[in-house]
Amino acid sequence: KDQSKTYFLPESELKVDFFPEGGVLINSVTNRMSFRITDANKIPAINAKVLLTDESKQIIASPIIFENGIGMFEFIPETGKKYQLQVALNLNNQKYFSLPAAANNGMNLIVSNLSSSKIFIQANADELFIGKNKVVYILAQQNGNTLFVKKFNLEEAQNAAVINKKDLADGLMQITAFDTKMHPLAERW
Repeated sequence: KDQSKTYFLPESELKVDFFPEGGVLINSVTNRMSFRITDANKIPAINAKVLLTDESKQIIASPIIFENGIGMFEFIPETGKKYQLQVALNLNNQKYFSLPAAANNGMNLIVSNLSSSKIFIQANADELFIGKNKVVYILAQQNGNTLFVKKFNLEEAQNAAVINKKDLADGLMQITAFDTKMHPLAERW
């Protein structure tokens, strides 16, 4: 005898928190967005099916769900378009959650710690930002010690660097991008 049951969960019980890497989404450049899906009690949603769509519900990306309702995707927002995350727990329960609006001028930092031996840093900026900030400086520090300083010439597409993990201690590392006047532009921990 079949013991399976299907339950309908009210749409209002889901919540999605968005975490754009580098702080904000920037139009016309690669962006990485992390998200967390929870219910009304802040318990992670499991077995969620997720798609990134535009305002006309065209699929833009299929995000990766790691565990406990946490996931990530990369995409390039287009100026004037709005994006949303379609979350489905079952066929009867689909809901759309609007992503934060993307800025037309700015820079973001994408940091990848997925390699066992290296950390990859990439700065992405739109043309307007590059026109005003041809050069940025990347500073990585840990436990109050400067580990890495690199000049990125954005105008020449010099926008990436690698840090070898063998030089790192245990703990958090702070990576900050500065303009030529040493004003912070973006930061990652």
